[in-house]
Amino acid sequence: MSNNSEGSANYFGKHYNEPGTPPGILDAAQTAVTTTVKADLLIYSADEYRLESDVSLAEALATPAEGEKRWLSVRGRPSPEILELLEKDFQLHRLALEDVIHAGQRSKLEDYDSHLFLVLQRPRWLGRKLAIGQVSLFLGKDFVVSIDDAGEDTFAPVSKRLETSPGGRIRSSSVDYIFYALVDLVVDQAFPVLDGYAQELEELELQVVSKPKQADLLDRLHESRRELVFLRRSLWTQRDAITALMREDQKLIGKNTRYYLRDCADHAAHILDMVESYRDMSVAVMELLISTQNRQLNEAMRMLTMIATIFIPLSFVVGIYGMNFDPEASPWNMPELGWQYGYPMILLVLLTIGLGMLTLFKRKGWF
Repeated sequence: MSNNSEGSANYFGKHYNEPGTPPGILDAAQTAVTTTVKADLLIYSADEYRLESDVSLAEALATPAEGEKRWLSVRGRPSPEILELLEKDFQLHRLALEDVIHAGQRSKLEDYDSHLFLVLQRPRWLGRKLAIGQVSLFLGKDFVVSIDDAGEDTFAPVSKRLETSPGGRIRSSSVDYIFYALVDLVVDQAFPVLDGYAQELEELELQVVSKPKQADLLDRLHESRRELVFLRRSLWTQRDAITALMREDQKLIGKNTRYYLRDCADHAAHILDMVESYRDMSVAVMELLISTQNRQLNEAMRMLTMIATIFIPLSFVVGIYGMNFDPEASPWNMPELGWQYGYPMILLVLLTIGLGMLTLFKRKGWF
């Protein structure tokens, strides 16, 4: 489970121009395009709907008719040339476009008077790996521009609602409602990811209790904890950015839409609480694993200590009878060497000592 906009293990990427460069520089070297950039243009009103899939930017930026609203959905990391076209047509601020090309920005809201710029983080699974992509949203008086740098059709459910709801709220409302629907979809993307972590941590906890000697348990726990730390860092500012959308001085956000944004902000806060809980749980499971392994090590050391303790007196007796003094030189020199049953007698003495020590250990509760 790794974390960056393309799902690799590079946690700390470069998200800025070189120090001292002028603001608003769109550096092509920062784009790192790995997917083909596609664009869908949705032009709609209360009674009409038109979708132009995989259009060129020249077609997508055609001027709509009076009363029509536009939603331009860009999939993939746009190049500086594409961003300059968007700047020209929608009058987007250059600083906002710089944040688009430098993916990996923290979640934030910028008000440029004629339009709003919102950066959100979208976590998702790539196999068993965690990837956190950047979603950039622009809201104007009669347009919405969404840019998902992962190149996926993330907003297909919203476009489906537009298509199947003639005269409905999503078509009849102003573009700020579409803007809310996109924000809500991005925020809710974290719930399936957190469900995956819940299942993973529950499974790891059961394995720690039942089979703590598995070699990969500690690695899996460390990986989950590390990813939850980065997920928390990514989603922490997202709650604040959505809360800022509800301020009454945001002229492009209508009063009715603010009611729905409250629910969105509640989801963001709930997600953050879940991330905190799962992070704490990962630490608790890791501590349980370490405690279990230490207990098993202590048990093994205690058993080895008891075995060594039992053999101390046995080694003493054997050591004495290994000196081999000649009994013919003196009656005190190993008289047992001449006994008929000396050897079995010594074995019996050794067995008695060993059993006696085992009995003593058991009475004291040492095993």
